[in-house]
Amino acid sequence: MKKLFLLAIILFSSCIYAQENKRYVYAEIIAIERLLEPKVSVSINYGQEISYWTYDKIQNEKGKTKSFNSVIDAVNYMAYYGWELHQTYVVKLSEDRHQTRWIMKKAYSSDEDYQTDIKSTFRNQNK
Repeated sequence: MKKLFLLAIILFSSCIYAQENKRYVYAEIIAIERLLEPKVSVSINYGQEISYWTYDKIQNEKGKTKSFNSVIDAVNYMAYYGWELHQTYVVKLSEDRHQTRWIMKKAYSSDEDYQTDIKSTFRNQNK
């Protein structure tokens, strides 16, 4: 009985340890409505340096800005690559304009190179 109890404790503690090694990386989705078009493009902020010369839109296989039917289409795209919806919030742009933003998260173990994976998710995918 003591051996069974000891084995249960070891298994339980190893499960807890495995969960502690998991960390999350976050990305923010901002929808940009296009003038005179029903589709939206999506700006992604995953902590990259943003300047005039950097590009923060999801690209298709040709390197062009990927269009989505809606923001939910973009969220589903992210879910396809293993991202989970974590939170949404609203930013007030002016008295009568608001913008909803979506925070996505993805779990990584401590030894994975998440920067390379993040960049490949948003650049030149064939989906």
